[in-house]
Amino acid sequence: MHEFSPTLQKVSLFKGLRLEQIESIAPLFKLIKKRNNSVVLHFNQEGHYLYILRSGMVRITVPHTGSNDEEVIATLRAGDYFGEMSLLTGEPISATVKTSLDSEFLALEKNDFKKLLREYSAIAYTMSMILSKRLRERNVYESIQPLPTKIGVFSSCDTETSTKFSVLLGLSLHLEGYNRILIIDFDHIAEDISDFHFEQAQEKLHSFIGTHDIGEDLKNIEGELFQFRPVASGKFPSRRANENYLSRYTLRKDEREYHYASGLFYLTIAPKNDELAINEGLIPPLLGLVTQIYDFVLINLGTTVTARTMRAMSQCDLSLYVGEKRPETVKVFKRHISTMTASEGMDCHRFNAVLFHSENPEDAVQKELNTALSRKDVVVPLFSVTKKAFDDAVFKEQTVFEHQPVCSGFGRMAREITNRKIGIALGGGGARGYAHIGVLKVLEQERFPVDVVSGSSMGALIAATYCLTGSAYETERIIRSELAEHGNIFDFTLPISAFLRGKRIRKISENIFKGATFSQLQIPLYIVCVDLISGKEIIINEGSLQTAVEASSAIPGIFKPVRYRDTYLVDGSVINKVPARILSENNASLIISVNVTPDRESSFDVKQEPKGKVKRILGKIPFVGEALYEPNILQVITRSLNINSVQMSRTGAQFTNFELSPRVEKFDFLNFKQFEPVVEAGYQTAKENLGQLRIIFNN
Repeated sequence: MHEFSPTLQKVSLFKGLRLEQIESIAPLFKLIKKRNNSVVLHFNQEGHYLYILRSGMVRITVPHTGSNDEEVIATLRAGDYFGEMSLLTGEPISATVKTSLDSEFLALEKNDFKKLLREYSAIAYTMSMILSKRLRERNVYESIQPLPTKIGVFSSCDTETSTKFSVLLGLSLHLEGYNRILIIDFDHIAEDISDFHFEQAQEKLHSFIGTHDIGEDLKNIEGELFQFRPVASGKFPSRRANENYLSRYTLRKDEREYHYASGLFYLTIAPKNDELAINEGLIPPLLGLVTQIYDFVLINLGTTVTARTMRAMSQCDLSLYVGEKRPETVKVFKRHISTMTASEGMDCHRFNAVLFHSENPEDAVQKELNTALSRKDVVVPLFSVTKKAFDDAVFKEQTVFEHQPVCSGFGRMAREITNRKIGIALGGGGARGYAHIGVLKVLEQERFPVDVVSGSSMGALIAATYCLTGSAYETERIIRSELAEHGNIFDFTLPISAFLRGKRIRKISENIFKGATFSQLQIPLYIVCVDLISGKEIIINEGSLQTAVEASSAIPGIFKPVRYRDTYLVDGSVINKVPARILSENNASLIISVNVTPDRESSFDVKQEPKGKVKRILGKIPFVGEALYEPNILQVITRSLNINSVQMSRTGAQFTNFELSPRVEKFDFLNFKQFEPVVEAGYQTAKENLGQLRIIFNN
């Protein structure tokens, strides 16, 4: 049999041909090999070949209207074909085709393709059906968001760290609704996978080998397949199924349907006679096979750079380099990256450093790593897990795993990778911003994940405290103790640039943040301010937390502007009351906004004529009547700013999936002593909308 015949037999275009006919046309094809991330066809070029994907994977992209970006409209795997439309119509290629793995193609020249159409009516009929369908669909392409389905995990710590990291990330992806996750260990890094609660899988390797044209070399691979088995329940169900992947689990074999089981699997390639378990040349076709069956494939690369390590990493959509936040990590990371990129010609932008959280982080380490990386694709900007929490993590069953602090860090990473990041935007509103705490308490009680937060003015203070502690209840305790119980933030001064000196509020900020920086946060945070010089919005997400919060809370006319670099910053609510847009710009796919600025200011209702003889007399005394019965200057300034903000918050609603508006109009904007009732107002509003929130979070 010709070496190309097994591939051609599985191509739908030739399904009407007999084996002897397949054998006669097989010599017309030639073999073309392309490395990962190579262009096979360029948009708008002339077509010369019909391409059949023998092994590997490609993505089809079209230019994005109005920009230089591209939209991914399809992913093709072994057995798929492309390029026929241009050969049939004579028109230029309508899309760009680029490899996602090292790939092999069988290419049929244009004249030979037309010859086959003339000689074989079955091919001509099939092609006419395909042409009709493609012509109907060519103007209704829908872009898809490609996920990094092949993820490498490399550790600068030890092999147990790389194995455990792979397992915990795999479990987190499974909890996010991706039913089939595979971890591959090419070098037998995990000596005893049962330590991580894996046992021999009922689903054997031969279950899917016969369903794909994988070549004789792959069929000879010796490996063992294990499945994660939690001790308590015996299964590890996902939180919600991802319907986009369900079609991948049923493949035909001998006219029968074979259903693959869901779960987390671990494949070890066993050494054979003390020789290499698998040479690097077989890694791309093996990955091409398993990516047809599993939602995500994680590759446990261990700690040593080998030929197989480099080839495997060159095939990954994303490579995670795991280490501790120390200067030594940067040096090792740069050395490994340099070796791998030089050997395999990889782009640096597919690497991301994942550093364990440190109580005393060195900002220089993070900045140096960011400089070494070109962050273009998936980014994991903050990993809030400490090395100790990671080492102590127990994952025998779902409930144990989900209740551990380490779960939130890996869950956030899984959602970042899968483009399902959840953001919360907290708006400004003075003392009414206490309501944000009540909302956060409900989200925490319901175990709704929060991956990124933005804040403006009072929302910035609550957001910064919450992101620093990682706890709504700890935020409540701190804000009550440091702000509400002090209450009086008013230290009036000669009104040159502001009515208040701001020393009291500055002391409160010092007590809360104690010199903390953004790099110490457990949850990523963006704080919104306004530059008085340029009039532009300024987003702060690095440096001193105290400075950023004070700048975002500097209400014009009440507090002095904050000098920050070459700017004078004031309250971010001036132009962005509820900062949801910044979350959208940073790839949050679900955004919940909390707006504590009421449309109507009840404290400004026209007062009735004072009753009683004494009150009427006092009301007629100059200044005294105004002080007793009219809004004061601070109320006038803040309400004037809020009126403008109400209009802008409506404009910014386009970036929000759901907005919560606690009923706080009866509370004084400047009464910071009134704490519990305002927190309760936010709590009750979130509780009342709990049904809708569950639907939004779960979908």
